[in-house]
Amino acid sequence: MGREPTMGYADEYVEKTMISGRIRRIYRGRRFYANFSYAFLTSEQRATVNSLLAAQRQNGYLTVQISSPFGTYNGQAIIELGQEQTRFKYDETAQDYVWTNWTLTLKGVDYDDN
Repeated sequence: MGREPTMGYADEYVEKTMISGRIRRIYRGRRFYANFSYAFLTSEQRATVNSLLAAQRQNGYLTVQISSPFGTYNGQAIIELGQEQTRFKYDETAQDYVWTNWTLTLKGVDYDDN
């Protein structure tokens, strides 16, 4: 249904503009990320995504455990829903109307200092 997820750790920086006008990058740390993309989601899967987003709105984050080739990430994460799922069509396989081109990104809340 979807492509293989990509996940790992990415370096994160904050850019600051100095009085001189020069821009400096300040290293914040490494943050866990996981990207998932799906051609479509069933109505049950959409309900799961909506419940995760509702929990995040209430708590400000989700508590997750994700196994990856880089080890297991246990901690708080933020889920971001891509805005690409703008097409609504009837899918013969699912025998349902579906929103297509879903992308979900999970980002760790805390930075790893390594």
